[in-house]
Amino acid sequence: MSGFAVVLLCAVSLTPSVESAAPVSHNTEVRLDAAEQFAARALRLHGLGRTDEAENWARRGVTLGPNSEVARYALGSILVHRRRELGLAADHLRAAAARFPQARLALAEALIRLGKPDQAQRELRRFLDAGR
Repeated sequence: MSGFAVVLLCAVSLTPSVESAAPVSHNTEVRLDAAEQFAARALRLHGLGRTDEAENWARRGVTLGPNSEVARYALGSILVHRRRELGLAADHLRAAAARFPQARLALAEALIRLGKPDQAQRELRRFLDAGR
């Protein structure tokens, strides 16, 4: 296994947590607030290993707030962890990466599984560059 693959596997094995989500602003729309609450619940359930429930809550969050970066991060991360709908997961994670740089780690895993290692490597470099 290459060093790149080892770094990727170590990085994506970290379970996303609710604490990594930015706080909800009181100025957001009610629908967005609900979407972020659903996403927070999804991430909590995911952390507890209740992946079916987590995915359902994350999908509901995206339905309520299709532009919610929190909901899109939650659903994308959960789908990658479950190795399901990786193209959809990649779309959600790309949309969330500006607010949640760690989304690039899960995105890189999705891209590798989709047979796009060059794109995955670019996302990992972006993640590392964001930490500087």
